[in-house]
Amino acid sequence: LLSARRRYLELLDGFRQRAYAPYAGRALSRLVDIALRTDDPAAVDGLVARLGELPETDASGSLQYARGKVAFARRDYATARRELAAVPTGASYAHQAQYLLGVVFTKEAQLQPAVEPAADTGGNAAPVGSLVRFAAAVDQFRRVTRLPADTSEHRHVVDLAWMAIGRLCHESDSYLDAADAYSHVGRQSPEFSTMLYELSWVYVRLGDHQRAQRALEVLAVTDPDRLDLADGALLRADLKLRAGEFGQALAIYQGVRERFDPIRRQV
Repeated sequence: LLSARRRYLELLDGFRQRAYAPYAGRALSRLVDIALRTDDPAAVDGLVARLGELPETDASGSLQYARGKVAFARRDYATARRELAAVPTGASYAHQAQYLLGVVFTKEAQLQPAVEPAADTGGNAAPVGSLVRFAAAVDQFRRVTRLPADTSEHRHVVDLAWMAIGRLCHESDSYLDAADAYSHVGRQSPEFSTMLYELSWVYVRLGDHQRAQRALEVLAVTDPDRLDLADGALLRADLKLRAGEFGQALAIYQGVRERFDPIRRQV
């Protein structure tokens, strides 16, 4: 990340040169990502000092998007909303800007006191009012899902928006809405494996252990080597155990142990 930061700073420093100018917004955006991932507020402040040197806009919308991203990193959500709204519809970065706007609404909602849900209706439906707190964020992410998926990058942003809706619904105990949102993420999406794992937990919350198992079985076939989702194997074994399928549960537990014990010993 530090090497990447050095290269992106070189791009940003050369923004006055014709060859470098189209990359200024993209470089600034990546520098914000690096500052957030390295937990370096001072780096964000340094980027703020550079904003006055850069043009206000560019044709792709990358500069407006990057300015909104800087404001977001500083938790100046009002400025972030204003900058992101300035990205023109149809610009290359319009999808990303609209998605980040949904993240801004989510952060603002988290700063507000939680809305007390109404009494439980007794079924699988979410309690009335459980999504009120995140209503603006969910509406914004739904706007993103209606944008044209005309490039692979834009298709990915649309999938991320469906993932965000699913997570907010899950967080708000609106499990049926969460399952519906997750179902829009297709097999070709980079988010497909993550979606399967999160969807399995939605089905667990709904008490539908059979569908949860099916989601985890698909995950085991489509992405068996993804270590950050290895918990899915344990969840699958737990569900087999609950269903009384003791032999299969034991086999899965033993498989996880055989896979990770050598790594643990090596470490």
